[in-house]
Amino acid sequence: MKISFLSPSYNSAEWIKTMLNSIPKEYAYEIIVCDDGSTDNTIEILEEYKKECPQLKILINGENLGAGYSYNRCIAEAAGDYIAIIDSDDMYLPPIRDVLAQ
Repeated sequence: MKISFLSPSYNSAEWIKTMLNSIPKEYAYEIIVCDDGSTDNTIEILEEYKKECPQLKILINGENLGAGYSYNRCIAEAAGDYIAIIDSDDMYLPPIRDVLAQ
């Protein structure tokens, strides 16, 4: 089972690592984050995280185009059998592993 975890981000430096850390990597075929023109250091955090997480793919919009555009861009890039969507300021709770294990 290949799961693509997708998230748009905009000025998410405060939360992005919490969201990424909550994704169960053993189930992540890929993690796609589309940065939507952030003006904080979100992209730098993503680039640093990618060094330890080869599943992470970073898409960058040159300007803020909105969450809908960014979600659609993530979906277009996804190669997994299933898609799981998570906002950049959210986190999966531990029971997500129970759901995915079934």
